[in-house]
Amino acid sequence: MLAIARALMSRPRLLLLDEPSLGLAPLVVKQIFQILRELTAQGMTLFLVEQNARHAPQSVGPRLRDGERPDPPER
Repeated sequence: MLAIARALMSRPRLLLLDEPSLGLAPLVVKQIFQILRELTAQGMTLFLVEQNARHAPQSVGPRLRDGERPDPPER
């Protein structure tokens, strides 16, 4: 969590996250993903790698699985 907070201090437009839920309590994971949803709503771009897909809510943004989108965008 400290690493995420430090990264946000510079107000980046792009945030790269590798397994942000690893080793954290479920309540903390829920809070982190709520914050990430808020950041994307404010226009920040996230590149999120998460092994456990249920931890990465769809409201954060589009997903890739094995290099492809499992849910193609609507046209």
